[in-house]
Amino acid sequence: MKKIRVALAGGGTGGHLFPGLALAEELRRRCPEAQLLLLCTERDEVYRATAELGIESAVIPGSHRGSLLRRAPSLARAFVHSWRRLGRFRPHVVVGLGGYGSLAPVACAWLHSVPCILLEQNVVPGRANRLLSRLADEVEAQWEESVPRFPRPGRVRVTGNPVRGAIQRRDRAAVAAELGLDPTLPTLLVMGGSQGARPLNDLMASAAPIIATSGVRMQVIHLAGSADAERLRASYEQYALPAKVFGFLEDMALAYSACDLALSRAGGTSIAELTAVGIPAILVPYPHAADDHQRLNASALERRGAALVVEQATLSPHRLAHHLAELLGDRERLAAMGRQSRLAAAPSAASVIAERILELASSGNGKRPSPPQSAHERAA
Repeated sequence: MKKIRVALAGGGTGGHLFPGLALAEELRRRCPEAQLLLLCTERDEVYRATAELGIESAVIPGSHRGSLLRRAPSLARAFVHSWRRLGRFRPHVVVGLGGYGSLAPVACAWLHSVPCILLEQNVVPGRANRLLSRLADEVEAQWEESVPRFPRPGRVRVTGNPVRGAIQRRDRAAVAAELGLDPTLPTLLVMGGSQGARPLNDLMASAAPIIATSGVRMQVIHLAGSADAERLRASYEQYALPAKVFGFLEDMALAYSACDLALSRAGGTSIAELTAVGIPAILVPYPHAADDHQRLNASALERRGAALVVEQATLSPHRLAHHLAELLGDRERLAAMGRQSRLAAAPSAASVIAERILELASSGNGKRPSPPQSAHERAA
């Protein structure tokens, strides 16, 4: 096989970037000599995994806020940078990771007649992906419910969302010892995405005294974001609620391996990681997410029996404490939700998508052969 060159384009959040890194891992495993380029936003430079995977990175200037019209000047700059960078790299395939950071690179790839694949993590496709799907050879979606929401459903394949290889269960007792936790206590993981979620933090701080006096035996792993970490530590200590609080945790497998239940936002990649390790969840959709996509993600997982969905506007500290006591006190229900969570996962997503990338790279013309089976179909 020829030495392939693949460009990954987009990012801006961990939810967009991490599936790209998972795909890069699989491509590197299959083709150690492959050249990988990440065309990213300035937000993505903090992830050292790009260097560990031998991924060359280049920042594409862009704007993250405002209407498409207001973004036009920055998108024009991004287009110029992308055109030059892709012209030098000469990729065989470009993979759009989602977000406005992928617009210019994918459009340039199309103009260069380079095959393009898009990754879509959410039930409601992002605006950039909806637009770019008209140019792409194929869209790889996490949810069946996404397919009719694209302008060209025939180009959409349900593969699941790639999850990094490190996201897997480890020995609970060993992980609990590493974190300084009791392996026998029911454990709640609180996570609000790569930067934490202030409303979830506030809810847990207010619920701590209620939980502490309710007689519920539990402990907490809380990914609070750097701004709230000290405040949450103080709150848990004040009410003698055992907890391990992180501003940011790069090794998410530690948290996943030690917990019995997650309290989480409902981003597509967070859900993909939770299902990959079979963790039941209370999902609190971010109410201001574009197109309300988190609520639809959460509802899709709830229909599959793996989650309880609670709207932020109706979730009081007392109601949260009640849900936690009810679920953490019912081991059979948690186990059943965990089994359904695993059934919702797509463990072969990265492999299936990497195989497609290699097919397109080998064909050299961007023409699509008959679509192969999806990850869900293969697992059936």
